Amino acid sequence: MNAVSLAELCVGDAEPATVADRLRSWGVEVLDIPAAAAEPCARAYLAYRRRRKAESGRDAPSLPLPDFFIAAHAQIMGWTLATADTGRYARFYMKMLEQGVYLAPSQFEAGFLSLAHSKADIEKTVAAAFAAFQEIKK
Repeated sequence: MNAVSLAELCVGDAEPATVADRLRSWGVEVLDIPAAAAEPCARAYLAYRRRRKAESGRDAPSLPLPDFFIAAHAQIMGWTLATADTGRYARFYMKMLEQGVYLAPSQFEAGFLSLAHSKADIEKTVAAAFAAFQEIKK
């Protein structure tokens, strides 16, 4: 998890100063976003702003959205990002639901991990996701 995602969790927590330590106690590594991510983040966000204006006539916020920092961080680290595949998500969603894990029915809706989720909740979700991935890759 990087600092942007950590900040998003802190906003919704009653004790934001303790979020990072609680995550680390669960084995989650919190990473800083390297300065090298700034340039690809800015380049991608400028392209997005231009495309949004051209396609919809609407302006985007002048500051990059968090997802652009997260993607730029992944890019410079050489990590692979997932792409949108609505059909695959629909199959994944149903497999998760069959195992008692409710997710947003659309991959374009927000779903958040919060500190209200217990370690057992997270472990159940990870196990269910692993099983669901095994099923849908067939």
